[in-house]
Amino acid sequence: MVLMPDHIHTLLTLNARDKSIRTIIGGWKRYLAKTQSIDWQKNFFEHRIRNRNELIEKEAHLLNNPVRAGLCAVAENWSYTIRNRSGSLSLTNRQFRRPAR
Repeated sequence: MVLMPDHIHTLLTLNARDKSIRTIIGGWKRYLAKTQSIDWQKNFFEHRIRNRNELIEKEAHLLNNPVRAGLCAVAENWSYTIRNRSGSLSLTNRQFRRPAR
């Protein structure tokens, strides 16, 4: 997760069978706006990641967002990046493993 001044970049896996992604993200943003006084950007962008290469590419893009925005010189200096235990931004990457036979 990369937290920016008015938006967030994150890699999520959602079970969106019963609700649309727009409904899930909208509810989450409203909750945080109300409880944390965050003034979010109005919209969001969804991108489906279909394989490990796309995951690696998207993660690199997210990590460099603070650099592109001029908030730090190198991505490693941005204090508002949260990684999982393996060091990845992804909350789960199990869907890209080869299925057991």
